[in-house]
Order: sequence, then structure tokens, then C-alpha cells
Amino acid sequence: MIQLELSDDIKNNVRDGHATAWRLESSLREFQNIEPVNFWFEYPVHRIDADGALGEMPVQGSFAAGRMKNGHAKTAETCAEEFRNAYQALNMDGSVTVQEMMEYLNITDKTVYARLKKLDGEFVLKKGRITKADGASKASE
Repeated sequence: MIQLELSDDIKNNVRDGHATAWRLESSLREFQNIEPVNFWFEYPVHRIDADGALGEMPVQGSFAAGRMKNGHAKTAETCAEEFRNAYQALNMDGSVTVQEMMEYLNITDKTVYARLKKLDGEFVLKKGRITKADGASKASE
């Protein structure tokens, strides 16, 4: 039995504050594993999760549970969109310097380089200047 980490939505709306969520899993050497069973423990009774609210909840202490608790963690798509918006805001002459991007986004130069790498060819870095990889900006290089 493994205790589950609950999202705030489930904590506040699905059950009262005294219920805990659990998942029963198995690992048997010679036999096929059983399907995981999610259930609520409301002292002194265990109730099976009939509506499936616990199906997506991560196990306490797992990496996924930590990411769920950390509300300010950014996804890759959010970072990419933030980078594109910053480029548009700073782009006056067809290119933006790494320094300008660092100051605008309040990040380090290493983070700027990492985000450029993750954007996989959408932007080009040349001599400390960031330009768009497609269209007229590339032709002016």
C-alpha cells in the first residue's frame, strides 16, 4: 500500500480533511501483477475510489508529486512561449543580444543558451546575438 499525494482541488472538493488516499499494488515473482486499486481511508473504513478521482494522483515522495506541489515550476512549452514573447518585445533591428534576453527574462546566460537549444533551430545564436532562423532576419546575416 502506498499513500498518494493529493492535488489541492481533490483535497478541497472531493473529500473532507480527514480522508487519506492510498493505492494497492503488487509485485509477484511467479504471477502476473494485480491491477492497482485506489481507495480512500476514512477512519475506520476503506472505500474504493469508484469515480476514478485518484487514478492520476502520484505516489507521495515521487518526482511527479514534487512537481505537482511546486506551483511555480514551468513546463517546457511555457518557457518556449516566454522566450518567443521576450524576443518579439526586444526585437528592434532583427536581432536580440543574450544580455538583453537575460535582463528581460531575469535569467542567467546559461539558461538563455539552454532555452535556445531546446527551441531546436527556431532561433540562431551568432556572436552573442539571437536572430530568428526563418524569414528576412536570416537573409540579413
